[in-house]
Amino acid sequence: MQLFSRKPGDTPWQGPADPITGLAAVNDEVSDLVLHVEWPILQAARLAGAVRLTRRLGGDRIRIGIATPHPAGEWLAEAFRAGADDLVICPGAPAQVLLAFLPAARRCRLEDCCPHLHQRIRHNLPMCVCGRHRDRMVLAGHHLDRWCVGDVASCPHRSGGDDHEEA
Repeated sequence: MQLFSRKPGDTPWQGPADPITGLAAVNDEVSDLVLHVEWPILQAARLAGAVRLTRRLGGDRIRIGIATPHPAGEWLAEAFRAGADDLVICPGAPAQVLLAFLPAARRCRLEDCCPHLHQRIRHNLPMCVCGRHRDRMVLAGHHLDRWCVGDVASCPHRSGGDDHEEA
């Protein structure tokens, strides 16, 4: 997990830092903080703990985002309960790419995410899958961005009479 932060206005993002070092540097000047996690399904408890600690340190004045290439409802709900403000779907990339990506990143709320969105680890890689199809459909980035996080109502996999979930 990595932490990125910035001061109010159009100041550049700072980071990456490990969460402990980054949280120790949180002061009255920090307005935005993003916790980046590549394997959130394996780090859900640690991520929620970092969000809770950040919320305690900064109160409501700090906007807390969770950045990941692999969002999923089960750990996202815990992070939002802990105090996260929004989700940033980002590329799986080195920190320098993320620093360039963050200023233009689209942020969304938990309610913007499809409840059928899951993360699974297959062949030692994390991937987003659709729960409507018993987690057998791996979601491509453009589908994830278009339907799973955002315009959930327009998803062609949610419409229709057949519910592919297991009973």
